[in-house]
Amino acid sequence: MVLFQVYNIVDSGDTTQGWITSIVSEIFDLNHDYWGSTFSTLAKLDMCEVIDEINDKHMGPWATLCAEDDVPNTPLTPYIHKDTLVKKHICLSGTKLGELGFNHFEHPGVTKELLMEVLQDFVQLKMFPKSLLQD
Repeated sequence: MVLFQVYNIVDSGDTTQGWITSIVSEIFDLNHDYWGSTFSTLAKLDMCEVIDEINDKHMGPWATLCAEDDVPNTPLTPYIHKDTLVKKHICLSGTKLGELGFNHFEHPGVTKELLMEVLQDFVQLKMFPKSLLQD
């Protein structure tokens, strides 16, 4: 007896972490790189220390930006949890939902423009520092 079913609501654009990273890098003028297997192996030896260093580097400036831009409380954070750096791939499919006829998307994929729209909404809600979006 099936009590419930799970439907993944995902875009139809075959979005990847690499694609999102390239958009975020363009918006914030960031350079990104994927470390090689040697560094990754070394980092795994003391992953907690690496993560602590990364968080120490980013949390202070984030708090400063939030304070300067009148963002008193936000669920958005640069904090990295250890679990996000563990090599676990995930792939979601909207096939099951599509089989029910739900296969039209107003926005079939993530774009820079759509992400900017979301960020602008976060700025208006005082959840994201406005100064990070100014050129």
